[in-house]
Amino acid sequence: MGLRDLLDNDDDRQRYSDFADRYERGRVDEGYDEDEARRHYSRIERDMDDDEFERSARRTFERMDPGDRRQYSRELRRRGRERGHDFGRDDDDNDDPSVLAGMLRGARQQESGGLGGLLGGGGGGGGDGMGTMGKVLMGGIAAMAAREVFKNR
Repeated sequence: MGLRDLLDNDDDRQRYSDFADRYERGRVDEGYDEDEARRHYSRIERDMDDDEFERSARRTFERMDPGDRRQYSRELRRRGRERGHDFGRDDDDNDDPSVLAGMLRGARQQESGGLGGLLGGGGGGGGDGMGTMGKVLMGGIAAMAAREVFKNR
């Protein structure tokens, strides 16, 4: 099953459209909660290939202020180092959305629980306390992936 199939029924399409609208309105950390971000991400992520994932992550980072991107870069690299992962360049202050999206792609591939494991959201939607960073990244990736599917219909 691919993303198009996942969002093929009217209920799912409406639910994800509403979520993406709220994500895109205002600040990237407002309009939805951690549980909703985790739920949407867990459902959509498993049907994304690596390129779809990276495009959605890039679009998520593009919505952020450069200062927030640098902060997330430092934190993601710190968490990755703690788990023995190498996410490429050791430039903790990088705020390039493409570089950061590539780092998330690597995290998704290297971390045993995927991105959720790294962010504290657990693999497959479990776990507690992923915090604002997990909420924003998981919610953003889910919203941007849904938008891409809707745009290409």
